[in-house]
Amino acid sequence: NGKIKTLYVFNTNIDAEVLNNLLVSNPLLETLGLGHCEIIDFSKVNFPNNGKIKFLEVSKTNIDAEALNNLLVSNPLLETLNLWNCERIDFSKVNFPNNGKIKSLNVSFTNIDAKELNNLLVNNPLLETLDLRGCKRIDFSKVNKTSAKLEF
Repeated sequence: NGKIKTLYVFNTNIDAEVLNNLLVSNPLLETLGLGHCEIIDFSKVNFPNNGKIKFLEVSKTNIDAEALNNLLVSNPLLETLNLWNCERIDFSKVNFPNNGKIKSLNVSFTNIDAKELNNLLVNNPLLETLDLRGCKRIDFSKVNKTSAKLEF
């Protein structure tokens, strides 16, 4: 078995089959960078259950809500998630586990709205860093400030 704990394959032509092989072969993987890997079909990616991944970057990929839900369930230790410019995600269909360990989340330049943001905030009680740059669908007057830990 591989001993790789950190793997960055940004902006490559890696596909789901190769990624699956890497995930199986490297069970100690804690950091995975897949930014700009636009040909990955995330519906075919099998993250091992109880994966050890703590940092995941899938910015500017074709990931959607269903694939994101599978990823969240399979990676209970996930602390940092970068979804920058993941335009295919329908956040109304994303189920963040309410016992999530996510501390840092980047949803900048996505289609998230205020209702979806409220859900995200309630279900991620450990959240310390949240990037909302370019999220033009959010009406901040509708963000629940008591659950948000946000100051306006």
